[in-house]
This record gives sequence, C-alpha cells and structure tokens, in this order.
Amino acid sequence: LVEGDHPGSRIKTQKVDVGTTLEPASSSFRFAVELKERTVYFPALKNGKAGNFFGSVLATDPVDLVMPLLNLDASFSGEAFLEVALQGVTNAGHRVKILLNDIEVGELVFDGQAHELAKVTIPQSDLLEGANLVTLASEGGETDVTLIDYIRITYRHTYTADNDALKFTVPGGKTLSLKGFTNPNIRVVDITKPGAVFEILGLTEPQETGYRVTFKVLGDETRTLMAFTDSKVKEPAGIVANELSAWHRQQPG
Repeated sequence: LVEGDHPGSRIKTQKVDVGTTLEPASSSFRFAVELKERTVYFPALKNGKAGNFFGSVLATDPVDLVMPLLNLDASFSGEAFLEVALQGVTNAGHRVKILLNDIEVGELVFDGQAHELAKVTIPQSDLLEGANLVTLASEGGETDVTLIDYIRITYRHTYTADNDALKFTVPGGKTLSLKGFTNPNIRVVDITKPGAVFEILGLTEPQETGYRVTFKVLGDETRTLMAFTDSKVKEPAGIVANELSAWHRQQPG
C-alpha cells in the first residue's frame, strides 16, 4: 500500500553464507498445541475481562478431546507437559480426572466458580505421533459441573514443517536445516520483533521426499521464525479505502 509519492516499508532480506557457520542447532525445539473451543457462553459469570466463552460442558459424562501432535522428536528422552484449564459452573466441589491415551495422568480439584489450571508432567515417550486422546471425567456427582477453557500440550518438535509451514524458535548464531516441504519455493522470515521482520535467504535442496532449506540464524539470542512455502501465502478478499467521517468538525449537523 502506498500513500503519497513514496513507497512504504518493505521486508528486508539477510543472506548468510551457511558454509561459514560454526555450530548446528539441536534437533528439536519446544512447541505447544492448544485446543481452545468457544461454543458455550456463560453470562452469569463475573470474571472481569477474562471472557465468558468456553468449550464443552463437563458433567456426568466424560468428554473426549483429540489433540493432533506432529513431528515428535523420538530421540528426546525428557518430559512433555499437559495443561488443562477448567471453569467451575456450580457452587459445589469439583473433582476431575485427567487421562491421556486412556492412562490416568492427573486430577484437578477445586471449589465453586473458580478458574483452575492443572499442569501435568509426562514423559514425551507417552505421546503419539498424530492423534492423542485427552479424556476428562467428572468424579463429583451430579452437582459437579465445569466448562473446559483450554487444553495445551507442550513437547519437543523436530525442525520439520507441518503441512508446508512452521513457526519455531532457535538460538541465534546456529545453522539450521528445516525439512518436510513439498515444493522448493520456501521463505524463512524472522518475526522476533513484529515491527521489524526480515527475511533470511537460505540454501534450498531436494531430498528423497520433498525439500529442505538450510540457513544461519543471526544474533546471539533465541529467535522466533516462520517458514512457509508460497502455497501458504494468504491473499485479501479485497481492499477498500476508508473514507474519513466529518464528525469532528465544529458545525451544525
């Protein structure tokens, strides 16, 4: 978009010779998948600016929710995290059992119309590539009614694109090869500072299946980047100029 006689800001590009880099990045990074449905409105809840929209109602029947996890780092032997946030509906005690892939991993206990969060530590080896089933079961009887706010799983994700796109973090000064793309038209954009994004030009190479891009991350602090193919670039449905109102003028209406 241009206003006046001069063009606006453009995304700058940085090209770094990957052959001069010193140290490769690790094989994976921390990645979170969140399910945050908004299907139920709770008008009587007085919770300030927190919002009154929630997901499924959890009462006498258990609720099953599917969490898709892609490109798990199978070599990582550490821990992953499962977070469950609930909003109390009834002014009774709440006791909710948390199961992951049919195995009980935790419990959330609280009273009344409070908003509570359980963060459960689990071995990453307990997670499945693809669909993972999170089951919540109310244990407090008919008066135990809650609403599901969100469910989040944080795990180690390999540097592999999910459906031709990936938002990821990587330490500065490292060399990184990002694989799993279906076509060679790959762009890597540093979005650490949203007001000053820039594109990193890397080396794109074919693999046995798909393509990968190799590049060096600038700086010495952890950076947030987004990589995607041209098929993921969105286009606006339309652009219309805004005609300013005259309400501010000091004259009779």
